[in-house]
Amino acid sequence: MYVLICNRNAGNSSALQKLEVVKRQLDGRKIAYHALISDSANATALFLQQFVASCKAVVIIGGDGTLHSVLQICVPSQVPIAFLPSGSGNDSARNLGITEDPLLFVERLLLHNEVQLDALSVNGIYGLTVAGFGLDASIGERAETARYKSFFNKIGLGSLTYSVAAVLDLMTFQPYSSKLIVDGKGYEFPVTWLMSCGNMKYYGGGLEICPKADPLDGKMNLTVLHGASRWRILFSLFPALLRGGIIEAKEVMYASGKEVRIVANRKLPLVVDGEIYWKSEASIQIVPSIISFLTT
Repeated sequence: MYVLICNRNAGNSSALQKLEVVKRQLDGRKIAYHALISDSANATALFLQQFVASCKAVVIIGGDGTLHSVLQICVPSQVPIAFLPSGSGNDSARNLGITEDPLLFVERLLLHNEVQLDALSVNGIYGLTVAGFGLDASIGERAETARYKSFFNKIGLGSLTYSVAAVLDLMTFQPYSSKLIVDGKGYEFPVTWLMSCGNMKYYGGGLEICPKADPLDGKMNLTVLHGASRWRILFSLFPALLRGGIIEAKEVMYASGKEVRIVANRKLPLVVDGEIYWKSEASIQIVPSIISFLTT
C-alpha cells in the first residue's frame, strides 16, 4: 500500500492533475493506496502518522516544501520516499534527475529501486538539498511571498521567481558578521553575505550554489560569500553564480565537512529546502545514507 501526499497549491494546480493521473494508473493495476490533498505541514503529518508504519512508500506530489515536511516523519521511520515534482523551484528533482512525467513516474515507482541518500540535520531539522544562512535565505523568503510567483508558474517559468527576487534582495539586504566552525576549524567573517551548506548542488530554482555537493559522499559542501561590495555581487558574483560552476574570487570560500556551526551577530533567515526559519545560530551535521529514496 502506498501513501500519496499532494500539495493542492503546488504548480498552479498541476500537482492535482498529476495526482489524478497517478491514481488512475494505480487503480488500473489494482494497487492499494491512501491519498491526501494537503495544504499544510500539520495536515500532512497527522495523515502520515496513521499509515507510515505499514505503507510501502510515501509518494509526494508537490514541491520541495512538501518534500521537506514529509522528510521529518519518513526519515525517523525509515520509510521510502518517491517524489513527483510539481513545484516552482523543483531543486530536489533537478539534483536527482527525477522525471516530471506522471506516467513514467508510476512505471519507475513500481520497480522500487531504492538509493540511500545523505541528509542534513539543521538544528535538528532534516533537509535534503541546501541549508542557506543570510542573503540566500532572504531571497527565498521574498520569492515565496512574491506576487509575481503565480504568474511565472502559470507560464512555466517558475524558476525566474528566484532570479527576480535575488536582484531585488541584493539591493536591500544588510550583511552580517559571523563565526564559522567546520569540523573544529574556525573562521571569522566581519562582512558576510551568505553561508550555504549543501548536500546537493542546486537550490533557489536552479542556482548552482554548492558545485561539488553530492548526496552520496557523506559530507556537505560549503560556499561562503564574504567581504564583497553590494555592486560587485550584483554585477559580477551573482551573474557568475547564475552561470554555475566554481567561482574564482577572493570573496568566495569553499569548504567541506561533516559538522558546521554558524554564529551571526543578529537573527537571520535560515532556509532549508525552501522553508524559512529565523535564527542567529545554526548547527548543521551531515547524516550519511539515512534517506531511502526511490529513483523515479
